[in-house]
Amino acid sequence: MPIEATAASAMFWPLAAQVALTFVVLVLVLLTRIRSMSGGTTTMDSYKVYDGAMPDYVVQASRNYSNQYEMPVLFFVGGVLVIALGKVDDIFVLLGWIHVGARAVHALIHLTINQVAVRLLIFAVSALAVAAIWIRLALAL
Repeated sequence: MPIEATAASAMFWPLAAQVALTFVVLVLVLLTRIRSMSGGTTTMDSYKVYDGAMPDYVVQASRNYSNQYEMPVLFFVGGVLVIALGKVDDIFVLLGWIHVGARAVHALIHLTINQVAVRLLIFAVSALAVAAIWIRLALAL
């Protein structure tokens, strides 16, 4: 059964937004590393192995970048399956946007004020959205 183009594209956009967020954080990682090297805090050799001598702002950005490959992997796979199986509906799309919105807020908090309790709450929202995608997908099969 062919997938309706408008339904597929509706689910595509939250996936694309997560990709865009990942690239934004990647640019921030590169900028923090350039800042650290140009300030003399680190050298190119410092990045061969993280030995604990990194400035906090470099580690913080790098860890956030890693975060963009943890829970979002489950989101990507679930979102692609929703599209491929022709199960896209308004609820799946809404859950996708909730996940991406929460991930963006999580990244913003992590890269600025870095309050762990607030980050945890926002992370829980994104995780619950991904869990709901997978539960709904399983129930729809």
